[in-house]
Amino acid sequence: MFLIVEAGDVRCALPLGAVVEVMRPLPLKHLAQAPPGVRGVALIRGEASPVLDLSELLDKTRTSPRRFVSLHVGNRSCALAVDSVIGIEAIDRETWQSLPPLLKNNRYAQALSVLDRDLVLLLEAGRILPLLESLPADLA
Repeated sequence: MFLIVEAGDVRCALPLGAVVEVMRPLPLKHLAQAPPGVRGVALIRGEASPVLDLSELLDKTRTSPRRFVSLHVGNRSCALAVDSVIGIEAIDRETWQSLPPLLKNNRYAQALSVLDRDLVLLLEAGRILPLLESLPADLA
């Protein structure tokens, strides 16, 4: 099962096991010298949580996200700023294809599929969360 989200004109699938919750965007505290893709830090359920911009991570221009998706993998957590949340879908593993050579430089995408005639990038939360290693330890 996957949570389908959009960033700009790109649909992405996040493994449901990594998704904690979907919420409206929260106020952000911007961090000086944050790495590209980090919008800032938000207070989520009483904890400071880094907020990553999915559009920037996909090499798109920054948008005005309408949803945050809280992710948790291992002992790491963050929120992903997305333009919209489409819903939860079961996508058969047999439909996933390797990324074409032109897309292989995107370090967050793992595979590609088709859902309702739209291309969907499979994102691996475990590939997104290492970006947090460049943040102060108490925020990552």
